[in-house]
Amino acid sequence: MLKVLIADDEIKVSELIQCLIDWDKLGMEVIGTVNDGVEAYELILEKHPDIVITDIRMPGMDGIELVEKVLGNVESDRKVFFVIISGYSQFEYAQQAVKLGVEDYLLKPIKKKELEAVLHKILGKYSETANALEEKEDLQNRLQRTQQKIKNSFLSELVDNHRQAILKLDREEIYQEFECRFPGEYFTHVVVHLFLNTVVENEEDYGFLLPKIQKMIKERMEKYCSEWMSIIHDEEVVCLFNSVEDKREDFIRQLYRLKVDISNIKALFPRYKVAIGVGRTVEGLEQYQDSIGSAKAAIRNRFGRKEEFLLEEEERAGVESEVPAIVSASAKRDLLKSIELVDTESFLRILREMKRDLSAHLQNGELVYGVYRELVTIFIMGMNSWYDSEVKAAPWELMRGYQQLYGFEEVFDWLIDNCRKIMERYEETQKNQEARPIRLAKQYINENYNKAISLESVSNHIGFNPAYFSSMFKKATGQNFMEYVIEIRILNARNLLVQTNQDVAEIAAKVGYTDLKYFSRIFKKMTNLTPSEYRRLYS
Repeated sequence: MLKVLIADDEIKVSELIQCLIDWDKLGMEVIGTVNDGVEAYELILEKHPDIVITDIRMPGMDGIELVEKVLGNVESDRKVFFVIISGYSQFEYAQQAVKLGVEDYLLKPIKKKELEAVLHKILGKYSETANALEEKEDLQNRLQRTQQKIKNSFLSELVDNHRQAILKLDREEIYQEFECRFPGEYFTHVVVHLFLNTVVENEEDYGFLLPKIQKMIKERMEKYCSEWMSIIHDEEVVCLFNSVEDKREDFIRQLYRLKVDISNIKALFPRYKVAIGVGRTVEGLEQYQDSIGSAKAAIRNRFGRKEEFLLEEEERAGVESEVPAIVSASAKRDLLKSIELVDTESFLRILREMKRDLSAHLQNGELVYGVYRELVTIFIMGMNSWYDSEVKAAPWELMRGYQQLYGFEEVFDWLIDNCRKIMERYEETQKNQEARPIRLAKQYINENYNKAISLESVSNHIGFNPAYFSSMFKKATGQNFMEYVIEIRILNARNLLVQTNQDVAEIAAKVGYTDLKYFSRIFKKMTNLTPSEYRRLYS
């Protein structure tokens, strides 16, 4: 609704204007009527009307002065439409008002059609102005979003470790490339990590929740720093805070208060967990990578800390040398051997033993992470022995459990279970691959049993060495190759004896035997009946 203010020193004129028009129909409302110029000016400043209908002559401040004062003081983006009312004797004042930018002037007595026409004209102009303002705001918003994206790309480069050289650029070079200024000398990296406590491949939940968390962080933290930026990276909201003074204590205090905001999300999604990793506050941008590393380490050190909301890195040394104490060289060899042999039970047994040993070191998150990463590396390495098998996993797929699950038990149980599934799937695939040549061989025998068929001819057909094929056929079917061929020939001979009147010699030839005596001997051995006896019995 457009807001309308009526100003006239004659109360009856104000009432007439108010009654002449169906304001609701025009999408307008009269927010007040006043009888002097000073009161009109004060009300304009207080209620910000869109349209002011004012008399030229008023006590305190005349209409001309009111127009000059308002149009000279109100922001350029906000348009106030003035309509001047005058008598014939005041026409020269009306002309002056038009020069000042009023929309129109009306002569007394006011006529309904004239006033409606002026108001419709204002509506048209207001619509154009509103559209222009909307376009301008949209352009400004897009420009701000683009500038923010450029600024955020600075943080993306650092987090993805693509261009560490940008830390050596001076402040002006950083501003020219990324449009971000860092007025302060102190930098803090913060990671807000969302644990779904279930491993998902799609990003639907993250896409819904992380932007909400990012907005909460902005509202809570922005005022405590000179420059800040944040990005959504994998399962995290990653933030850079720059300040003139070392405000780490303020950051920590506000981050704890953020827990209250995030608890509203947890009320809707109780199985989710949020942990905040706070990196070291460093002096100078060239040290920022140290803050990134310590924030990541804080998240990795989440085990054995009673599900704390806010995590800070605990200094530890020599973690790399501790990993072999859990994953020894002999254990690594046994793991690789069990993968190569697809000995799933042995592989899982070793993993469970390592999990048990590692459970005594939960306070050492870097060690836990190092062992997990080493086990993933070994499993990926072992899968290379499967040659061109399609049943393989990429490292990032097996690291997903560590990223999306919070607790130690859940993380390692997920790894063990997924390794088991991959190995069992590979084992099943291998069985199917071994069964396929047997199926092809059986199909070929069934289509060619009436010909001079041999082990060599069948193995050549399916592309195997005859000796290997013979062994594989025996293993898969429980009978040797020629036993199966004879079985198929006699089965077809039995059908022909029962279903046709062909003589026995003709039937023998049709199932692949040129020697009638040999055929009869084989037939009796398989059925305990001669061909003639079989025909008489079953025909």
